[in-house]
Amino acid sequence: DPYGPADAERGRSITVLEALRLGRDRLDERLATQPELRAALLTAIGEVLENLDQAEEAIVTLNQAIALRTELGDTSSAELQRDLEVLGSAYLTMGEPDSARSLFERELRLARAQRPPDPVRLSAALTVNGMLRARADPVEALPFNVAAVDAARAVGGTTLAEALRKLADTYRSVGRLPESEAAAREALALFRQEEGDSTIRTGFALHTLGQTLAESRQFAEAGLLLDWSLAVLDRRLGRQNTLTVQMRSNLGVFHTIAGEFGRAETILREILDDQVERFGPQALSVGNSHQNLAANLVRQGRLDEADAEAARAQQIYAGGGAEGRQMVAFPLLTRAEIALTRRDYAAGLRLARQAAAALRRRVAVTHPGAIMADCRAGRAEAGLGHLPAAAVLLDSALQRLERLPSSSAQHVAECRDARAALPPG
Repeated sequence: DPYGPADAERGRSITVLEALRLGRDRLDERLATQPELRAALLTAIGEVLENLDQAEEAIVTLNQAIALRTELGDTSSAELQRDLEVLGSAYLTMGEPDSARSLFERELRLARAQRPPDPVRLSAALTVNGMLRARADPVEALPFNVAAVDAARAVGGTTLAEALRKLADTYRSVGRLPESEAAAREALALFRQEEGDSTIRTGFALHTLGQTLAESRQFAEAGLLLDWSLAVLDRRLGRQNTLTVQMRSNLGVFHTIAGEFGRAETILREILDDQVERFGPQALSVGNSHQNLAANLVRQGRLDEADAEAARAQQIYAGGGAEGRQMVAFPLLTRAEIALTRRDYAAGLRLARQAAAALRRRVAVTHPGAIMADCRAGRAEAGLGHLPAAAVLLDSALQRLERLPSSSAQHVAECRDARAALPPG
């Protein structure tokens, strides 16, 4: 707990976070003649701050470490590469993917140029670059993740386990579920062998395998793994940690997919309340919670409530910078689905077009969101009697969906049924 006492046994009231700040601020005066040690300690403090979910503090500290290393003439060390990676992760947490990308790409250039090669650093750099690309297009991320695993096999252990876990995530995102399951099981076995059953990284590996099994509709084992993962992460990171909240949100989505709507809704509403209390009503993470809840309510047929939640997510994303402007497509797609269910085809067309515009030039045309924007626009055109326009949109959407391994059966059925209702040709 960053806000808990740093030295409770001695009765000191200073918090962990205050102790870290104090330590950082004293380094300049106490280690003025030892810049290398000062840089190393700044790195250590920055990593702890990032692990404690204090991204802003971590950014300040790691930028100081990098500046000091640069002054010392360090332009390529493994320590500098690690600083770049953790700093990039902190920027991602703060919703600044462009800043993260420049740092991750710099890290990868340094790792590739290093002689002799360091497989640990190269694998880590490839992994984070793949992770960042997966946010927009998992297909683009896959070569990075495969290369990360190849590099990591030279050293094995947790380096290989982490690369495999990220590869499993990417395989799942592109619909290659058997490969995802194999990679996730290998990653989990390695983490349990190297670290045991209750570490943070084992918790993430449990979660990755659980998500893959859920998408494969192996719900019984998936549910056990996801619950186990959350118990580990709650204990290790705390319920309020950003990563723990994300895992709990994924558990809510799992219960929605499994048809356990009431249980899912309870989880998603708890997360929403927690996120509003912690970050305020306009945070992107709060928008995610509104959107996940909207998707759940649509599945329950509670359209008025779902539309209100999606509209709230849309409003938050619209004010959320570059990342939010892309994410706004998803509540727009949900609202388009609701409008089409109500046979309000004009509203459905307007919302689907807005979703397509939000994604244009930001994701590939094969991105599921871009495809479903065209599909729902096609359904709306059909409802308005514009049959040729509807056929063009639906044919295009279906062709892309059927070539995309990650297409959900629900989305394929939606577009196929809409096309089948049109005259042939």
